[in-house]
Amino acid sequence: MEIQLYAKDIMSENLVLVRPQMTCEEAANVFRINHLTGAPVVDRRGVLVGVVSITDLMNADIDIPYGMDYFAQAVHNHHFGIRDFQIEPGAGLVADYMTHNVFTANPETTVQEIARLMYQHQIHRVIIVKPHEQIPLGIVTTFDLLKVLAEVSSTSKLSAEKGRKD
Repeated sequence: MEIQLYAKDIMSENLVLVRPQMTCEEAANVFRINHLTGAPVVDRRGVLVGVVSITDLMNADIDIPYGMDYFAQAVHNHHFGIRDFQIEPGAGLVADYMTHNVFTANPETTVQEIARLMYQHQIHRVIIVKPHEQIPLGIVTTFDLLKVLAEVSSTSKLSAEKGRKD
């Protein structure tokens, strides 16, 4: 029996949002305090207008201690939080560095579709929005997908072992 999972089943609903008019320093502090590597950007009405990540802020002349192995650093940051930001004053506004072409899905989008979208476009997060309104409801990250894969693999292994014992 195959279980179908949807964005609504795995998305993080406790969103931390940033605004386009925030300074890069303010956004970096939000990331540090909340242990994030990126966040949706919304206007004053709460409508999604972009997404900003640590990578984007690195381009804003922010000295963030990243090595060449981005994935290993991302895993480290996910587990231990991002700390020790050294922000250069006057680096600019989030609006200057955010990505405007945001990949979104609705709560009924399958996990497979989200994974395909991330893989095809080489992105680390998909914003889950209220259909037809572009209001963020949640976020699915690569770590959310890895968690699902690990849990499904463990469950499948357990189911297979249980089936052999019977």
